[in-house]
Amino acid sequence: MFFDGENGEDFPVEAEWMETEDDYEDEEAEMLASDEGWVMIPENTTKLVLSRPLSFRKVRVIEGLGRVGAVGAAVTKYLLSHLKVKRLGGIYSQAIPFMIQMAGKEILCPINIYMVDESSNGSDETLLIVNGMVPYADNVCYELASVLKSFYESFDVKEIILVDGVASRSRHDENSVKTFQIKISSTNEHSIVCLDDENVSFPEPGVILGQTAASLMYYQEFDRRAILAESFLDIVDSSAILSVLKRLNGQLSLNLDLTQLEEESERFAQEIEKTLSMIKTRESTDSMTSVPQYM
Repeated sequence: MFFDGENGEDFPVEAEWMETEDDYEDEEAEMLASDEGWVMIPENTTKLVLSRPLSFRKVRVIEGLGRVGAVGAAVTKYLLSHLKVKRLGGIYSQAIPFMIQMAGKEILCPINIYMVDESSNGSDETLLIVNGMVPYADNVCYELASVLKSFYESFDVKEIILVDGVASRSRHDENSVKTFQIKISSTNEHSIVCLDDENVSFPEPGVILGQTAASLMYYQEFDRRAILAESFLDIVDSSAILSVLKRLNGQLSLNLDLTQLEEESERFAQEIEKTLSMIKTRESTDSMTSVPQYM
């Protein structure tokens, strides 16, 4: 993994240098020639590109990369559209579908990092938001967590908040959602509580999936918290999205007016569903005959 900044800073991939190509044995990785010999590049190289040098004191992160019910992507997308933010950079990976998002005059990569303006935050902390709209394979989760962890280590991170859905067998009513919070400290103290009713247990089958699971396990030196709403697995779950937004709004004093979202949650969910369906269509199209798609 490596960072590229506008000042040309390079932190190279962990690699093994070799004098000749014949010395290379792993056929699955790429070989790149250089003046010094051959360098081994892991198959799923992930790169974080920053648009500006960064220096923060106290940092709190909201990470929305979880995919259950599209809760992570939708919650962070809503925050970005209702808070005053600046884009700091983004993440590319060979394991993430190639896509660029056209947002006004900006060209965005699959995963983007933003800073919330202090006037919107109402706190002396810097609030960062990580938003990813592109589904990717589970085998890249730990690599992505490793890249983000290296990024977070540059700051005094007070807490990392992961937002996602959790698949639940017990949820049958579309409008009845239980929201759970998992807190794990840097000293490995942990708690699991239902924010709606402390007597309610974590939903069956009790499994946290994908990027949220990887991040909870990998960010061991940070205090981290996951806010998870019971969610239907294969649809964009507007009720779960609204439930998580309400919790974030209250806990972080974001002063968001969620009245409009309550009235238009279905429309917002349809917008997210349209975005995700375009990506799925692009992934299923043969690469030799496909044409670029922009969002």
